[in-house]
Amino acid sequence: MSGNESAAYALQIVGFKFYVSMAVPIILECVIILVVNPFACFVIIKNPVLRRSPTNIFIISTCVSDVMYSISLILYESSVFEGLENHTGIAVGLCNRIAYVFTTLSMMGSMLTTMFIAIERSIATYRPLKYRQWVTPKRAVVVISITWVYLLTVVPGFAIDAYLSLDATEKRILASNAQEAYPPKVFRFYISMHIYLSLLVSIIAYTCISYAIFKQVKNKALMTGKSKDARYHRQSLRVTKMSMLLLGLLLLTWAPFAVTNMIIKFPDYHTERQKFKIHRSIAHSTVTLLSAYSYLNIIVYCANHSDFKRIIQETLGIKSNRIFSMSDQTESGSTTTTTN
Repeated sequence: MSGNESAAYALQIVGFKFYVSMAVPIILECVIILVVNPFACFVIIKNPVLRRSPTNIFIISTCVSDVMYSISLILYESSVFEGLENHTGIAVGLCNRIAYVFTTLSMMGSMLTTMFIAIERSIATYRPLKYRQWVTPKRAVVVISITWVYLLTVVPGFAIDAYLSLDATEKRILASNAQEAYPPKVFRFYISMHIYLSLLVSIIAYTCISYAIFKQVKNKALMTGKSKDARYHRQSLRVTKMSMLLLGLLLLTWAPFAVTNMIIKFPDYHTERQKFKIHRSIAHSTVTLLSAYSYLNIIVYCANHSDFKRIIQETLGIKSNRIFSMSDQTESGSTTTTTN
C-alpha cells in the first residue's frame, strides 16, 4: 500500500465531488460552533449571576469541548483535502492523526462533562438540603480542571506512542479512521469505555431523576405554591428537565456516529470498495448529525434558561422588559424541600 494510494482513497472510491458535498456542510457547522460556543462562554464568564451557577461552569466545559471538536474537524478535513490532491508527507499524515486525537479527546471531555451535570442534577434532586454545601462553583472548576489536565496528558500520550511506532512510510499515510491513531487495545477498551461509561452513568442518573420528578409533580403545594422554596423547587425542576433534554439530544445525534465510526469496522477499500463507499457515505452523514449537537445544545440551553436568554439579549443590545428572577440562586441553590 503506497502513501499516494492511501492518501487518495476517498477520491478514488467515494469521488472528489461527493466528498466535497459532504465536507462543506460539516465545515459550515464548525464555523457556527466557533461563533456560538465562545459567545456563550463569554456571556457566562462576564456575568456574575451566571458565573455563580455550578451548572454553568460545566456548560463552559462543554463549550470548550465543542470548540476543540470543531477546530479538530476542520484540521482533519484540511488534511484529507491535501491527500486528495496527492499532497502527502510527514506533515499531512501527522496533521491527520492530530485531528483524530483531539476530536476523540473533545468527545471524551464532552461525555465526562455530561456525566458531571447528571451527577450534579442528581444531588440537586435527591439531596437538596446538602446541594449548596456539596456543589459549589469553585468545586465545579476544580473538577473540570482536573478532568482536562488528565485528558490533555493521557490521551495524546497514547497517540504519540502509536505514531512513533510507525515506520517512515506509514507516517506519511492518512489514517482511515480514529482507531488507527491509537494502539488497538487502547482505543477499544480505554477510550471507548470512557465514552460509553460516561453515557451509561448519565442515562442511569437521569432515569432515577425522572422517577423523582414524577413523584414531585404530584405535589401540588410545590408545583403551585408561591413560597420561596416552591419557586426554587420549580426552577430546579426546569433546569433538570433541560439537562435531560440535552442528554436526549446528545443520544439522538451521537448514537449513529458511535455505531458507524467506532463500533462497526470500516470495510477494506482494496477488497470491498462498494461496501467502503456506502459505509463512508453513511459515516460522514453521521458526523454532520453529531456536529449539529455542538451548537444545538447552546440553543436549547438558551431557550430554556430565561436569565441566560435575557443576558444574551442585553449583550446584543436587544431590549428586554423582563425583570430579573434571581435564577442564579434557584438553579445552583435547588430546593429546600426533600424528595418524597
